[in-house]
Amino acid sequence: AWAFARILDVAIPDSNLVRLCEAKDVPHNANYLTLSHCWGGFQPLRLLSANYEAMKKQISWSLLPNTFRDAISFTRKLGERYLWIDSICIIQDSRLDWLRESSVMGRIYQGSSCNLAATSAANSSVGLFTCRDPAFIPPLRLFIPDPSKVLIETLPDENLWGREIASSPLCHRAWVLQERLLAPRTLHFASQQLFWECQELQACEKVPRGFLNTTYKRPNPHMRVIDIASQELAWNAVPAPFFQVWEEIVTAYTSADLTKESDKLIAIGGLASILALKSGVRYTAGLWHHDLLRQLLWRVEKPVHRPQNYRAPSWSWASADGTV
Repeated sequence: AWAFARILDVAIPDSNLVRLCEAKDVPHNANYLTLSHCWGGFQPLRLLSANYEAMKKQISWSLLPNTFRDAISFTRKLGERYLWIDSICIIQDSRLDWLRESSVMGRIYQGSSCNLAATSAANSSVGLFTCRDPAFIPPLRLFIPDPSKVLIETLPDENLWGREIASSPLCHRAWVLQERLLAPRTLHFASQQLFWECQELQACEKVPRGFLNTTYKRPNPHMRVIDIASQELAWNAVPAPFFQVWEEIVTAYTSADLTKESDKLIAIGGLASILALKSGVRYTAGLWHHDLLRQLLWRVEKPVHRPQNYRAPSWSWASADGTV
């Protein structure tokens, strides 16, 4: 069964016809894409109880913001039919539906073929594509005419990944961390070029062979937590790197922005539940039982007041605001 309850059907490439499709109507062997985007101050088209039936028939192209239009067009170009977008596929005025869908968010991204990331867009009105001169993008290669056939390739500055991806508007969103870690592959539409991110490779148009083949450090070291958790190990033999990487993830996660602080555990819950299933280690309120004593030593970088509304036990880092 599909993790999602509904998804967009973008089947007709030569028309603007888009409609909401329920999971029971999606073939069991279908591929689908997901979209990571910033809502920002712009309110994108939302699925509501009042427009549910109308959107099942047709979604007007004129109502779709630029990022959604670009994502739909790109999905069609790839020859795919289905695209999952949170604001259109979750009933936004139904707390029950939102809780159900957010609880399986990790599985939704994990089951996709590719995640399209509107990385440089501050909101959904911006779009995926930017104006640029492609001549400035490809890496410069110099062939030296000698017997050894030396190839010299110039490398971009060391801050390329940090500037274009890590410091982007999208990656400041806390929800996006688990989307990037769980999607089998993410295609970042950055300000100047496309970036690729998966378990095996991080690359871009200027570094097509991948950052691991250069002098750069691995751009996203957190990606390896999935591999570590997937190892077939006994409960008491989970390797220390699993917990070390989790601590790094918590630091990255708590330094990102959450619109609703009540989502503190929910926005990382999909990743945690999948890691718990793969590793066999019990997880409670942001901490792992096997390494519980050490993980209880967490501290907030800049102490702040605890939130007035309860969201986690006081011994959990999720009970406090600020970078852990």
